[in-house]
This record gives sequence, C-alpha cells and structure tokens, in this order.
Amino acid sequence: MARSPHRECISSPNLWKTQTLAALIGSLALTLMANAGALASSGGGSPPFDPSSEPSFAQYTAGWTTAQFAAYAAKSQAVSNFAQARASGGVTANCPLVLNAQQLPICVPRSHYAGMTIVWEGSNDCACGPATASEMYSTFNRYYGTPNESLTGMENEMSSKGWYSCAVGTWRTGLMYEMNIHQKANAYALAAISSGTDVYNYTAIDLGLYNFPVAYDGETYGKYGHPLDNYSTVDWGHYFPAYGYDVYANVYVADPHYAYDHHYTATAAFKFIANFSKLSPQVIW
Repeated sequence: MARSPHRECISSPNLWKTQTLAALIGSLALTLMANAGALASSGGGSPPFDPSSEPSFAQYTAGWTTAQFAAYAAKSQAVSNFAQARASGGVTANCPLVLNAQQLPICVPRSHYAGMTIVWEGSNDCACGPATASEMYSTFNRYYGTPNESLTGMENEMSSKGWYSCAVGTWRTGLMYEMNIHQKANAYALAAISSGTDVYNYTAIDLGLYNFPVAYDGETYGKYGHPLDNYSTVDWGHYFPAYGYDVYANVYVADPHYAYDHHYTATAAFKFIANFSKLSPQVIW
C-alpha cells in the first residue's frame, strides 16, 4: 500500500492521568477508591488540552462496581507476582511461571495466542483506533459471547462520543472507554509502563489468564528511532491490539493498517509506545 506523508492514526495528546500499579497492588476495592480520590486532588504532569475535563483514575472508574475494583486489584497483584516469578526464575515442569499471592498457585502459559479477527482500518489510514476496538471485541465474542462490533459501528460510536475523528485520530482514554461499553468481563484501564518487561507482563497476564486483549498506541518514529521492523521509514501515530505472546518475550499483534498479524519483541513494542512523547507510556489492559 502506498503511504501518504501525513501521520497515520494520530494518538491525541490528552495526557489523562492514571493510577500507578504500585498503588493498586494488594489493595481491596475500598482502598483503591480512596487512593484514586487522593490522586484526583494531586497536581503535576503536563497540562492537557482541556484541564477542566481531564479525568483522574477516580473519575474514569467512577462507574465501577466493588467487584470490578476487586478484579482489577487481583489482576494487578498477578502482574506483580508474575514479574517476580520471571525475575527469580520461578519455573517448574508443569507450571512454568507461578503466581502464589497468598492463594492457590496460578499458572501462566509460557506462550498463548487468543483468537482475534483482523480488521482493516480502510484506505484513509486514520481509523486504526476504531479498528483496534473492533478486533478486540472479536476476541470477547469468541471467549465471552459478547456481540461482534464492526469497524463502521466503532467509527460511528467513537466519533459520536468525541473519542475519534479521521482528521485527529483516536484519544487513548477514548479507546479505553470504548472497550468498557460492549463487554463486562474486563474493566479496562490504563497502566503505566517503563520497559519491554512491563509490556510483556501486562500482556501475558491479561491474555494468558483471561483472554483479554491489550491495546498499544504509540509512534513509529521518535527518540527510540524506528523500533518496528515493518514501519522503518515512516513517522506515524498508530494503534494495534495484542492477541498473544511467546516464551521468547515477543508479543503478537493484529495490525489494522496492514490487515495482518505480526510479532515484535516486547522491547520494540515499548519503544513504539514511548516514542509518542506527548503521552506517558501506557497500555490499555
């Protein structure tokens, strides 16, 4: 496909804050809500386009139930334990990477590939955000029986809510909100990352334990150069969802631009995410 010189699927710099993993690990639902409230009153960070509408963790989780907070805390604890197990070589013959956070051990598969339908974003090269949502919903359809959501439906819905336009692209938090509309199995939120290890750990927990796809957004060129081997000559903002990972620390994505699946090292995925300097590095999980 010939590429135009414009930036593709621009990730809008909303700079919306998120709660850090450290504040979530081991917390019960009420503690999570209290921590979120403290975050809402704190300052710091770069100013967003509209500071009056910038949602804190407390604001964007305001509709969550106690069960959703508890499930999110459990996932966060699992990420922490998984990271510790990997760092310490927690491997056995039948349970490769063990999570034993004062509960029965949970085994995370060494490699896992969830089912996902690839969706082409279209020739305008601007709908990778809505296409990512459509792809992710196809996985929920397969494992949780929720309806499939078409690209056109996602474009229309996200546009009507102000989360997407072809001229500007997709807002990161808008994609997060979108992914909480048509399924209730997972309460999507934003997680701060600082390395490829973080990308891999969040991806492995969501997919290996639950078949929850994870969304990445970033820039194909920036301070880390061109980290993605199939975007080695362009500078575009882009979105795609991860549907799998392997034992070699690769993550597998369904790219709505090329309409094919591809794998990157988790480090390359992190550099792609971190290249988008107008937002702090995060994954939607």
